[in-house]
Amino acid sequence: MQYSYGICCENIVDIEKVKIPENIENKVYEVMRIIDGKVLYFEEHMDRMEASIQFYDPGFIIDREKIIQLIRDLLNHTKASNNNIRIEGYLDNDKCHLIGFIVEGIYPDAKMYENGVHVKTLEYERKDPSVKYINHDYKEFVSGFIEKEKIYEALLFHEGKITEGSRSNVFFIKGNEVYSADSSEVLSGITRAKLAETLMNMGIDIIEKDISKKDINSYDAAFLTGTSIHVLPINKIDDMKYDIENKLLRKIMKAFEQTVLNYLTI
Repeated sequence: MQYSYGICCENIVDIEKVKIPENIENKVYEVMRIIDGKVLYFEEHMDRMEASIQFYDPGFIIDREKIIQLIRDLLNHTKASNNNIRIEGYLDNDKCHLIGFIVEGIYPDAKMYENGVHVKTLEYERKDPSVKYINHDYKEFVSGFIEKEKIYEALLFHEGKITEGSRSNVFFIKGNEVYSADSSEVLSGITRAKLAETLMNMGIDIIEKDISKKDINSYDAAFLTGTSIHVLPINKIDDMKYDIENKLLRKIMKAFEQTVLNYLTI
């Protein structure tokens, strides 16, 4: 669905006017989930967006009150309440220029949460993983791979190590332990951070280590996390099958949904 309004020049405008000049290179962005009219983890998304902007201009502070008010105005104009919103920004003359628009989230259906999803590995090294910037070549490269292989997601690996999904973070379970790649090698996903909080409340630490592509058969279960998917089981990586009914996996999924509910009811 195409919404008629967006954010540009600190105003709500017709969607045709929502665009960033083509010659701008250092563009950053955030995609936030809207649930029942509330922005999920707004502050955390703004922390990351500010950090991304500071990669180009150290010390720059974004105006969060202005952004949240613009988002509320946009939701009021579009009547959107359960979607995603994308905010893009770039620096020019010491000012952060923003655009924003509602996007239809690609949310997994109930069967995907029940049966898991198929993913495949793809060799790619993400530059500056701590910065969430717009890279059209990367997006086209990954999208083409996913479409060609008819899979849900691509798992990126470099020098034999699996790091993250192309649009998600990935975790592995062995026994009663949860593993992931080192946080310095992956995009610092908001859902990843909230998952860490959830696991801490469950008395479980995330063990960060190199996830060798050749050793993925040593894990019992695996799952993805992300803005639109929350916690999504993996049923197969390449040809390696995983236990989608793993007890710890199902406990994590249930606990994380409670984490989201707790935030929305504050």
